[in-house]
Amino acid sequence: MGVKNFTRTQHSNQLQAKLFLTSTLFAFAFALQAQSGIFESYAIINTGASDLFYDLQATTGNPDFNGANLGSFSQCTGTLRLDGGQNKTFKCPGDDITNGTIWYRVYPTGSPSGSFTSVNLPFAANLGSGCGGNDQQWEANNANINLLANRTPGNYTLEVYTTANFTFSGGGGGSGTHFANNGGANYSATFTVTGGATCPVFVTASGGSGFAAYSTLKGAFDAVNAGTHTGVITIDIAASTTETAPAVLNSSGAGSASYTSVLIRPTVDGVTISGATATGRGLIELNGADNVTLDGDNPNSAGINRNLTITNTATNTVTYTMAIRVAVATSIVTSANDIVIKNCNVNGSATGRNMPGANSSTASENTTYGIYAGGGASTTSQTNAPSAIISTTTTAGSGATMNGLTISNNAVNACARGIAVQGSAISVINNLTVTNNVVGPAASGSFTNVYSVGITLQGFAAAQVSGNTIQNMESYLAQTIWALDFGSVSPSGNSAIVEKNIIRKVNNQNSGTYGVYGINLNAGNGFTLRNNMVSDLQSNMSGGFAFSTGFGIFGIRINAGTGHAVYHNSVHLFGLRAGSASATSLFSAALGLINTAQTGCDIRNNILSNTISGGSSFIANVSIYLPSGAGSSLNLLLNNNAYYCGTDPARQGIAQVGISPGTGFYLASNFNAAATTPANNLRAYTSTLRIGGANDNASFATTTTVPYTSATDLHIPAATSTLLESGGATVGVTTDFDGDARPNGLAPDIGADEFAGVNPSACTGTPTAGAISSVPVSICANGSAVLTLTGATSGLGISYQWKEATAPGGPYTNVGTNSTTYNTGSISATRYYVVDVTCSIGPSTSTTAEFTMTVNPLPTASITGTLSFCTGDNTVLTASGGTSYLWDDASTNDTRIISVAGTYTVQVTDGNGCTDTETATVTESTPATADAGGPYSTCGTTPVNISATANGAGMWSGGLGSFASATSANTTYTPAMSELGTTVMLTWTTNDPDGPDACTSVSDMASLAVAGQEINVKGNGVSIPDGSAAPNTADYTDFGWTTVAAGTITRTFSIENTGTSNLTLTGGMPVTIGGPHAGDFTVLMQPGSPVGLGGMAQFQIQFDPSAAGARNATVSIASNDCDENPYTFDIM
Repeated sequence: MGVKNFTRTQHSNQLQAKLFLTSTLFAFAFALQAQSGIFESYAIINTGASDLFYDLQATTGNPDFNGANLGSFSQCTGTLRLDGGQNKTFKCPGDDITNGTIWYRVYPTGSPSGSFTSVNLPFAANLGSGCGGNDQQWEANNANINLLANRTPGNYTLEVYTTANFTFSGGGGGSGTHFANNGGANYSATFTVTGGATCPVFVTASGGSGFAAYSTLKGAFDAVNAGTHTGVITIDIAASTTETAPAVLNSSGAGSASYTSVLIRPTVDGVTISGATATGRGLIELNGADNVTLDGDNPNSAGINRNLTITNTATNTVTYTMAIRVAVATSIVTSANDIVIKNCNVNGSATGRNMPGANSSTASENTTYGIYAGGGASTTSQTNAPSAIISTTTTAGSGATMNGLTISNNAVNACARGIAVQGSAISVINNLTVTNNVVGPAASGSFTNVYSVGITLQGFAAAQVSGNTIQNMESYLAQTIWALDFGSVSPSGNSAIVEKNIIRKVNNQNSGTYGVYGINLNAGNGFTLRNNMVSDLQSNMSGGFAFSTGFGIFGIRINAGTGHAVYHNSVHLFGLRAGSASATSLFSAALGLINTAQTGCDIRNNILSNTISGGSSFIANVSIYLPSGAGSSLNLLLNNNAYYCGTDPARQGIAQVGISPGTGFYLASNFNAAATTPANNLRAYTSTLRIGGANDNASFATTTTVPYTSATDLHIPAATSTLLESGGATVGVTTDFDGDARPNGLAPDIGADEFAGVNPSACTGTPTAGAISSVPVSICANGSAVLTLTGATSGLGISYQWKEATAPGGPYTNVGTNSTTYNTGSISATRYYVVDVTCSIGPSTSTTAEFTMTVNPLPTASITGTLSFCTGDNTVLTASGGTSYLWDDASTNDTRIISVAGTYTVQVTDGNGCTDTETATVTESTPATADAGGPYSTCGTTPVNISATANGAGMWSGGLGSFASATSANTTYTPAMSELGTTVMLTWTTNDPDGPDACTSVSDMASLAVAGQEINVKGNGVSIPDGSAAPNTADYTDFGWTTVAAGTITRTFSIENTGTSNLTLTGGMPVTIGGPHAGDFTVLMQPGSPVGLGGMAQFQIQFDPSAAGARNATVSIASNDCDENPYTFDIM
């Protein structure tokens, strides 16, 4: 047998995994008995001409496949096919080869993935050599597998191996698989897919059409808008494109568009999307599109790079153009959330506008944009393109959202406004991120400057603005220009973190003299500005008359909002202003707090350097500007700042207060951090701007040169001896501009750079402890005292630890802060204090002598006396418990006469000067009133209604009868029998309506006449009731029977007086007879009158009927009886 190369190594791919069991079962038998194998294998590749055989398991004149670079192929025009493969096999008696296969897969180079696909290699020929002449060839060369299909531009690996299945009869027989697989590693070659002029844009998607190529980005966007590609979409830019119209991507759900996210990215370095747009339009427009990432980094290149350039090539005079635009509206197209624009070179259309004639606010030098996010989307249809904007104040209002907007690591040039985010309400953007962008060219005098605004942001509830560089802004605009601006388009935006930004060389060259602002806060509350570097701001001074907060030069300008924190910033304004040396009325400040409305700001640990020069008169180039007329209500915390200024005392100072030239100008030479006088010391003003007066007591001012590395590199060289070293206060900023930890010394350094320097004022050796004092030397219980440490060593590295004990000599407890004063707070008993004074260099500590803070007990105030008086009277209050008294009317007697109701307070002071207060409430009582009413009258014992009028409760009294309710003003009285015929006096007594303390009760009497006469009539000795209608024989009211006209009956009746006075029978005939048959009855005898007490009078009546039957009549007796007049009864 000749020498043949073959392998029986088990492969580590998916097919071999399937064959693992078979290989394991037959490994030993195969090793002993297999008499076949693959001795050569090839891959057949076509690159556009004829098929080419590549050696796999072979050593021939063909190119080796393993490690080969198959070439670079344009996706749209190139050819790269796997046409098949070839196995050459041998077999000896007992074995048989049954088939052949080539296996392949393609994946991005460096990321092996995916399963292998098989291509059958059918029997092609007997080679007639080898063992028994049984060598064979198995081959396929017409598979036509397009390896470029659905491949986006990039680098790919083609991995292959071949197999041959066999059977054998030895050892009981069996089957197996031979592998030609490079010892298990397989054979790999690489190739590159590129785009080109015909198809530079490639779209892959998880839904709809999974892959397509387009000649422009607009074509790709149009396909997405049409629903051709859906789901998760990636748009790869493999070559530069020239757009003929804006590429507009609508939102998912607009028309047929349906996607979860869209990623746009380059797949090669150095590609450009370019095209010219009309006025007001963007080259790339995200029309309410959500979840879109425009990432200019080529993932196939190492690191993070800006590999994609987006350029609007419109003529440089066309206005309101944009390279990238995000558009929303308050209705219909309302959201463009989670947009990310990063790692791109962004060029606007306004090239070459840095020239004297380009000075109009409506021309391209002020109206064009690099990146714009704001209003202008359609309010009629989601599928309509955004409208052209015609104003720099176009904003997205409430109802629109661009939440999660991120603009990061872009380089923006050749436009008026580099990055503009323009919402008009804080609800438009939650979590705005603008980081690590470079706005402006690397050198001044460029053809591609940014002219008007570097970055302007508004309409956010929270923002992170960090790591941006704004540089070499130059223009001739007749207006103020801003580098980093918040709220100048729309005053809305809160809680921005603005840190680690660089602003350098911003120059307005218009000879009319206009403002230049580095960082401008024109809206919102709660901003934090920290670790920023601002330098080299200039404007032409020829026009003059710019001594104002609007036309001046400001490194940092705070013009709106409250509660801003400005920490660890480095500012350096310098240089001779260009223009006429005779210019007047010029102003510049490293930092300006513009208005008294900007309350609650905290400005600490900043280097504020300004040495700008030039001009003749009415000039102030200062470190800080403050508003005039402010007081403690400004609540400004201003300290630990370094004020650097020039040496010209007429024009260069550390501060300007107010905007009146010649007043409010402060010099470094007059600054004294340890005093608040005289008036020309800046602290005389700044100490009044916050309660406590400590402002600027740790700041310093100097005309020496600020020790920056250079005028535009605001780092501080290591080992520099300067008060900046450890001169700051701890404000919660833990890193510096470069991310270095703070502090790296005794305390944080002033400025944006935390450096390893030397502070010439740092302490050394053992400090002097000094002594504790207090004014007053004693206090009253629950009072407080401010203790002062005097004579102690002070300066950098010195710390003070106050200690307190409840007994002489301790033990002590640490209290208080690192200060030479300590407020004890409220204490109720005597305390004992010491202070440890420590120099941290060493360290070394000294302790003061113990100070006793005597606490005296409080007196107990008391007020005694009657606390109520009757109207028209008074009462006397008496205070006690002290040695002196002070009433709330400023009187100082211990007694006080009170004639007006109210609450009265007295302060009682004892011999130690301790005080206590007491209050007493005195009331005024209303006098009682009483009116018993009457006179009243009643008959006999008949109850009579009586009614009293009173202003309080009371009681009836008098008489021998009874009251229904003696305590009710309105009640009844029933006379006693003994009161009949008399006049009874009834009394109503009203109590004091305010209680018994001050006023007395009052009584009133009323008369009650009780009639006493009482008539009683009897017949036959039997009483006849008044009004009786039932005659009977017992009392003679029934006369009995008699004959008509023949007989009469006479009866005698008596009238008795049972009352208490004479009974008078009234009328000439007191007894009369009426009724239907009155004529049958005759009064024969009238009674006598009057009838005395207990007396009696008689009268007679004769019955003489005039007809048969019952005869009826009524007897009536008239008298002065009070309740029975007339007295009547029926007879018959």
